[in-house]
Amino acid sequence: MLREEREHQGLSKYAVAERSGLSEQMVGYVERGLRHPSLETVVRLASALDIDLGDLIKKAYKTVSRGA
Repeated sequence: MLREEREHQGLSKYAVAERSGLSEQMVGYVERGLRHPSLETVVRLASALDIDLGDLIKKAYKTVSRGA
């Protein structure tokens, strides 16, 4: 979901990393599901992408509940 939103906004991983204060590598890991981010990391990413955290959680819940 984060990758889709980042690409929709036309942002690079580098730009999201700069905005969030995270490494570009961490952004990539989270996007590919290789890391389970802490709440702080999710908040930073949501803020960097200007996404409402509640909306992000709802989308994640729907994705998980569908078994995706």
